[in-house]
Amino acid sequence: VDVEMQAPKNAPESPAPASLIIEGPEKLPQSLLKLIEGGSLKTKSISGNGIIRLPAGAAVMISNGKSSTERSLDLGENVISLDLCLDYFQSPRIALAPASQCSANALQEAVGLFQSLGKLVSVLKDIPGMVLTRTVAMLSNEASLLVQEGISDAEGVNLAMRKGVNYPQGPLEWAEQWGLFSVVETLDNLRKFYGERYQVSSWLQQKAKHN
Repeated sequence: VDVEMQAPKNAPESPAPASLIIEGPEKLPQSLLKLIEGGSLKTKSISGNGIIRLPAGAAVMISNGKSSTERSLDLGENVISLDLCLDYFQSPRIALAPASQCSANALQEAVGLFQSLGKLVSVLKDIPGMVLTRTVAMLSNEASLLVQEGISDAEGVNLAMRKGVNYPQGPLEWAEQWGLFSVVETLDNLRKFYGERYQVSSWLQQKAKHN
């Protein structure tokens, strides 16, 4: 998988925001909501599109394969992308990527939010798909091609990756947990930037439509 790996570095200690707004909590992973709910921050939930809104104006959003800068221009938001995670509650580290126009105060608030929840925080360069988002999208797509070509079924692919390389979940299991529509959307965005190696398999497209 072609991923620009960046050594994790801990962001400097930053103050946590006094409060936050969760827009569209049903569109965020349960493990992320559990993490936030376990903290002492004042939170408010309203309808929306899966955004953690901070007082300094940042919109923290899970990466969808676009850079934070591009998403900011698309949405008129001050986007800070959050890299994909198998379990945000259990993971010791959170990775963020701010848009080029993101203010220092907004980034500090986002860093402080996750530090206050007991996480190490890495601030990454703003590349489309970040690290885990891009990796898992590609692995899910490659696994779906094996099923599409009749080499294995989904259960067999997942079992091989769990037992053969000690993955905590198979790539198609992780895709289901992430949400197949989100996987397809992410792959489409990655393809526009990196090229045809991120072309979504027809099997994955059909599964996403039926889900």
